[in-house]
Amino acid sequence: MGEGDSCFGSYCGCRPLDNGGAAGYRPLSSPTHHHSYPCWSSRRQYCGVLVLLAICCSGLYVVLYYHAAITSHSMLLMHRMRILGSDDTLMSTTPYMGPVLNGKWNSSELKSSEVYRSAMDNRSTVPLLTLFSSWADRPELEQVRNLTMQNWVRLKPAIVPVLFTNSSKLAGHAEAHGWFVMPVSRAAVGVPILKNMYLDAMAKFDSTLYAFSNGDILFTESLVDTLLAILGSPHLPLDTHSLLVVGQRINVPMVRPYEVTSFDGVARVARTRGKLFTTMAEDYFITDRTFPWEDIPGVVIGRAAYDNWLVLNAIKRQEVVVDATKTLLAVHQTTKAGNFEGFTHANSSYNNHLLTRMYKKIQYMAGCVDCSPWRTRKDSQGKVYVENVKIRPRHC
Repeated sequence: MGEGDSCFGSYCGCRPLDNGGAAGYRPLSSPTHHHSYPCWSSRRQYCGVLVLLAICCSGLYVVLYYHAAITSHSMLLMHRMRILGSDDTLMSTTPYMGPVLNGKWNSSELKSSEVYRSAMDNRSTVPLLTLFSSWADRPELEQVRNLTMQNWVRLKPAIVPVLFTNSSKLAGHAEAHGWFVMPVSRAAVGVPILKNMYLDAMAKFDSTLYAFSNGDILFTESLVDTLLAILGSPHLPLDTHSLLVVGQRINVPMVRPYEVTSFDGVARVARTRGKLFTTMAEDYFITDRTFPWEDIPGVVIGRAAYDNWLVLNAIKRQEVVVDATKTLLAVHQTTKAGNFEGFTHANSSYNNHLLTRMYKKIQYMAGCVDCSPWRTRKDSQGKVYVENVKIRPRHC
């Protein structure tokens, strides 16, 4: 046995003989005057058993440690899926049962839990809607952005909130609020291109619907109720036509944080201080995967003209365009900038110039919300349904 192996004898419970012989080891418990026992002779079997036990114990420790680590990771992953949401929840193979918190129905906020139970039981596992936005780092709008982030995240996991930004500061802030973050892949005049936001969101997240919304819009559970009613409507040809859902917003000046800490609060402030805005303004665009975003021009968000053109184009293509104003509450947090901020930005005419170069004369009024061929309503029991619009305004 070489010098480097001398500890092996000690591990077996032996020590070198007092005579210093290279071949002799004495048991640690034996007096020095007793007979010596070389480990590789009469003690070989005893030492071998001890070595084998040591190896087995070491192996068992490794297996148990690995199993504990995997179990801990799985529990953490399940916790994230339930509370914060993660990419893994978007591809889950378990039945998606709607909004849950700590494994229980969050009926205090999402009061339409019964709607979820009946509508989601037989649906795929993916969330209902990937809802995304983008905004610049403007200190005067910090409160507005915070309220939006707090509001949208209350709709998880039915809704997946996403912020498109290349700002590490904004990204960190959004993630801290439970949002997902994606980079802006394409922009023009320093502003994200709308079609690429949809294409990137569809490539990353798996959901039934996808929507861009301006970053100052607050929603309630009526968003979910309305979309479920639209998807479940027997009157809409969704198997052969793409879907676009739009609607008017309600302007509420100077929304205070304590007013909108719940969906009831959002509805209350809209009812008491809100005013319905013009049909020419559209702040959200909810589509399915089949909507032809690849064919849409490179219009940018936050600038005039693109909203009416999108609706007009979808109507001309005979897509399923639904006006959800009567059932989907969308509250606009009006600031000192007013309700026509898109006309005051730099390059405010970018979209109009782009579209008129491509299509010459455009009848933007025909792309108003009230030109939609379909609309949502509520019956006497408060249930949302979809009806065809027989008579539309002249400007359509």
